[in-house]
Amino acid sequence: MGSNPTVTANSYLSEETKLQKTFKIAGVELEVDLTHDAYGESMWGGAGDGVWECATLGFVLANSSPSATFFDFGAASGVFTLLAAKRGASVVAVEPHPIWLKALYSNVDANDLSERVTIVSAAISSFDGELFFEDGRNRRVVSDSAAQRAEGKIPVISLEKIVSENPSQRSFFKIDIEGAEYGLLLGGNSIETLSSIGALVFLSIHPGFSYQGVFNNRSFNWFVNSIYARSRGVWDNLRLFKAMQGSATVALPNGRLIKRATEFALLAELGVHDFVINFSKPRS
Repeated sequence: MGSNPTVTANSYLSEETKLQKTFKIAGVELEVDLTHDAYGESMWGGAGDGVWECATLGFVLANSSPSATFFDFGAASGVFTLLAAKRGASVVAVEPHPIWLKALYSNVDANDLSERVTIVSAAISSFDGELFFEDGRNRRVVSDSAAQRAEGKIPVISLEKIVSENPSQRSFFKIDIEGAEYGLLLGGNSIETLSSIGALVFLSIHPGFSYQGVFNNRSFNWFVNSIYARSRGVWDNLRLFKAMQGSATVALPNGRLIKRATEFALLAELGVHDFVINFSKPRS
């Protein structure tokens, strides 16, 4: 790659007035800078009340320990990064969006977690390179929904490379990247890499996001694009399950195993988008 995506917090922090508040999530007190946080106070308060992404929260808390490395793909403003680091885990937080990066750097700094958290300002995918947020970008790497209010060039780093640069005896992952999960897992050596380290992954899927264009929601083009994106999303889910089959078990967050690709795709169509993928326990 032509540029190093890992930069210092000083690149993003400024002298502007900060809107900082303290939140308690799962018994852990966090100092949060809301100045650049697009989610706002309601998200942090919801996490504290146990009503925002509680399955993801439970997964991160259950697996965070001083012996673990947590890869937070799609770190946003860092709620899961902060919690994992507070519980002693080493964290590699990957986030491409410049606005989220400001919030992430500020929150890591406010909680004195810089020694435990490595922030990578890049998009995660199956290859190494770069892209622009503007029109013409690869939407399998950064979908339209993930590129709102962003511009300029951003590095792309492969899962294979980021894992090789951060070796660990025990690695667990959160992948929540707004539709780019299919390009990540279905390309390159991503699944082979996760299998080789026996990774445990909390995967949030967003079927069809990378195919959705921006249209007036009352137009015929919007209707046609919606049908197209939905059908491609079903196909991607069938392909993804089959690609992981034999290398991992696929389960709901409550532990219920998913045994067939059609079941996986149907659950996604019904609105179930969170799964736990265990590469240390391949399906026989």
